[in-house]
Amino acid sequence: MSLPKRPMNGEELLTYWNRFQNRYKYRDQGVDDHLMRTMKAA
Repeated sequence: MSLPKRPMNGEELLTYWNRFQNRYKYRDQGVDDHLMRTMKAA
């Protein structure tokens, strides 16, 4: 399955609070392509 469409500067669109929340989900390293594929398939 192909990845969902994302804007070119999607990482820059995250606010500070989004990054803070993602740290507790262990996703602050960037976008998880496998997770995005799974969410699209569901």
